[in-house]
Amino acid sequence: MNLANILGFLAVIGYLATLLPSILRVVFPRVRRNVLVIWLTKHRRLVGVSAFGLGLTHGMLLIRQQGLDLVSLSTYRNYFTGFAMLLILTVLSVTSLDWMRRKLKRFWVKLHRLTYGLMVLIPWHIYQTMAGNFSPITHAALWGTGTVTILFLRRKQLEWNRPSKAKPVEAVEPESVSTTAD
Repeated sequence: MNLANILGFLAVIGYLATLLPSILRVVFPRVRRNVLVIWLTKHRRLVGVSAFGLGLTHGMLLIRQQGLDLVSLSTYRNYFTGFAMLLILTVLSVTSLDWMRRKLKRFWVKLHRLTYGLMVLIPWHIYQTMAGNFSPITHAALWGTGTVTILFLRRKQLEWNRPSKAKPVEAVEPESVSTTAD
């Protein structure tokens, strides 16, 4: 087990920690008052930026250790998932500042939904790069990602089944409808 893999694992843990507060509040409403959930909610962006830093360091160490050629197209094809995750985390980190949130307004929320793509990319990346060399932290990362993904899907199911809070459509008053041809 080398430092690069440990940093990758810590990046996954940090990423999952950013997702948990909103998921847990919907799936397990009683945890709203939990100290850890409150802390994670308050410091979610800091934890996310830290996950980006850990992921970036993980990638840089592996590029150096394996002597990857960043000019070669085959490098990007072989490590597509890693580069895609790094791109998503870079965008999320750069736009996580308060002034970016104010500047981007509604687009900020849509942009930060990119984070859910990582739930697919992380296991794909692990299987692609660690095939045949699974370690205990590999299993833990897959288990954690799978658990959070299942909880996320449960959250979405609960939200879809919740009665809508939309305003009812107002009926058209009979006197405002013209019955004669002009």
